[in-house]
Amino acid sequence: MIEKGMAISRTYNAKYKYIECYLANFDEINNRLKSRMKKISQIAQVENKDIFYTTIKNNKKPANLTCLTVKTDNPLHTYIDDVLNYINS
Repeated sequence: MIEKGMAISRTYNAKYKYIECYLANFDEINNRLKSRMKKISQIAQVENKDIFYTTIKNNKKPANLTCLTVKTDNPLHTYIDDVLNYINS
């Protein structure tokens, strides 16, 4: 997915931005997944805590790019300005 997004940004001569929404709470993730309007390609829930935490630990970010990580267990108003500043930089 990262490679595809970066290729699109090159095609349109746009800056590629990467914002990681971080939430390392297994139960809250499952609550959010179960309560959203799920698309066909999206998972409905996380079945295994070990796999969940391994996935978080081994997530991929674009190399040679400043990325922004927001902790989404905090209220939106605590990080939205950082997100907008990052997007507009």
